[in-house]
Amino acid sequence: MAQPSGFIDASNPGHVCCLKKGLYGFKQAPHAWFQRFTSFMPSSRELLSPLISLMKSEFAMSDLGPLHYFLGISVSRNSKGLFLS
Repeated sequence: MAQPSGFIDASNPGHVCCLKKGLYGFKQAPHAWFQRFTSFMPSSRELLSPLISLMKSEFAMSDLGPLHYFLGISVSRNSKGLFLS
């Protein structure tokens, strides 16, 4: 860890703040954001394509297409949903 830029204590350059307690819901924050995003964003491919292009121009990312394999789990889709194996 290092002291944040703009707040460097010259008399104690090796000292950093110690977080004693994490913020409530910190681990749930990405899940909550994704739930909010998917409820806001329609799933139409015609509307998603411009968003994906815009995000690619801003962030280092790539669209790998439909999910088939993730973290050692094979993913198959059918009319009833997803099958994980």
